[in-house]
Amino acid sequence: MNLEKYIDRSENVTLCSQAEEVRVVQVIFEAAEKRIEELRSKKPKRSPEDLTQDIIYILGIVDGLNWVLGLPERSRELRNKY
Repeated sequence: MNLEKYIDRSENVTLCSQAEEVRVVQVIFEAAEKRIEELRSKKPKRSPEDLTQDIIYILGIVDGLNWVLGLPERSRELRNKY
């Protein structure tokens, strides 16, 4: 994934790479991790009539949350690359 597509300035890459050190970000990440576990514990099914129970919908949410949780690490990798 090209992180530079989403974080456009080196200053922002540095800030994002340090995000896990900020208490408010830690709280947000903890909430995201709990939500991921909650979604994974569901017994999802293919349910087009109820999107909140649909496996594709649930997997999309989990993927999105994992993407956000991985931003600091990917930012550190990008920063170290330069």
